[in-house]
Parts: sequence; structure tokens; C-alpha cells
Amino acid sequence: NSNSSVLNKRCFSNEVEKVSLYGSIYMNEIKKNGIIPVVKHFPGHGITKLDSHYFLPYVFNYKKVLGSEIIPFENAINEECDAIIIRKLSGLLPCSISKKFITKYLRERYNYNGLVITDDLRMKLVDLIYGKISLKKAFLSGSDVILLKYKENDEKIFNMLYKYANSKKVIDNINECVLRIINIKERYKISNSVYFDNLEFDNINYDIKKFNDIIWCCKIFVKKLKLLYFIVKYCYNLLISVENKLEVI
Repeated sequence: NSNSSVLNKRCFSNEVEKVSLYGSIYMNEIKKNGIIPVVKHFPGHGITKLDSHYFLPYVFNYKKVLGSEIIPFENAINEECDAIIIRKLSGLLPCSISKKFITKYLRERYNYNGLVITDDLRMKLVDLIYGKISLKKAFLSGSDVILLKYKENDEKIFNMLYKYANSKKVIDNINECVLRIINIKERYKISNSVYFDNLEFDNINYDIKKFNDIIWCCKIFVKKLKLLYFIVKYCYNLLISVENKLEVI
């Protein structure tokens, strides 16, 4: 979708057939090199214009989504993709936290038994509208991996996750999720015995935050620079106009 600010430079093509072809080649080459490829964003993001990092895209034309937009994902599933990220396409609930969508549609309709991963539940509008409820919904939806941007003083969130994980409603789901994760780890020979010493996560998170702050400041600066340019241009045109009128007088 060339009209999408978030997707126009992140896709193989705006043609479904090319996306299917190049996506499958890319996925299989990654697998050959021992890297787990993650296909996203199911069932398709190209039909929308809104940036889901800040907004909640809503699609009324589900026939188009399920008719053409979903074809690259069907091909990926047929070629045994290992993991899929669910997008926050909104119906009554965003797909990423909808049990009906994940269980009934993705798993049962396509007989998909790979990993299901949510998009970040703390992206702006989802976090604002659903808040902590999105975590509970994600647990109940059948997602295997829940992405949640870490914030300082998140102890309450961890306690909530622990509480959900030990509830009777989700214990069967969690057991199934663990089995799927173990299967993937065995397939790619990922061992729990590998440890990385001297990793200081607080420093890493600080550096990431600092980098993001710099990017944000740069974006603000560019926006203000553009605004200044339009103001100067307007004033210049205004002066030219006044000068022309004075010459006529």
C-alpha cells in the first residue's frame, strides 16, 4: 500500500503474487541458515493506511482481506512457517487479542500449529483503550508469545502475569504454548544451557531509550524545520505580493 506511511517502504511489493513469491523465498532461506523466520502481520496490513504503532486500524472490507490480502500468509503456512505475528486489525477486538480469530480462524481453518505472537500490546492506542485487559485477553486468546514493551516499575504487571499463568482458565493453553515453543527450540537446536555472561540489561535498555529519545528529537526538529520553511515561504510570497501592489499604485 503506497499510501501507508508505515508500510510503503517495508514490503516486497504492492502486488499479492510478488509478496507471496519473494516472502516465501526469503522465509525459506532464513530457515536454511538456522534462523526462525516470523511472518507478519496476519491476516494482512496492506489494506490499511493507519500506522498501528499509534492508531488502531479498522477494516470494513473483510472480504478483500480474506480474499487477496491473506494469500501470502496461506502460502507461508502451506510451506510450514514456524511463527506468525498477529496484527492489531480491529473488529470488536483487535485480532492480536481475539480468541475467536486466533483459535477458530488461524489455527482451525488453516490447521496451523506454529507459534502465534502478539504485536506489542503497549502500542499507543491499544494500550490506551484496553490497558491491562489486553494482557488478560492475550492469555485467553491462545497466543504463544506475548510482546510487551518493558517499563520501569513493572512489578505489578509481572505479578498480574503470574496470576494469569496460574489460573485454571489458561493453564491448558499455557501447556500447549510451552509444547509449541519446545518444538521450535528442538527444531532449531536452541539449548537452555547456553548462557550469556556480563549482559547488563539496565544499561542496554538505557541505551535503547537514549537512542529512541534522539530519534524523537530529530523528528520534532525536522517537523519544526518544515514549519519554519513554510512560514518563511509564506512571508516571502506575502512580501512579493505587497511589493507588486505597491508598484502598481
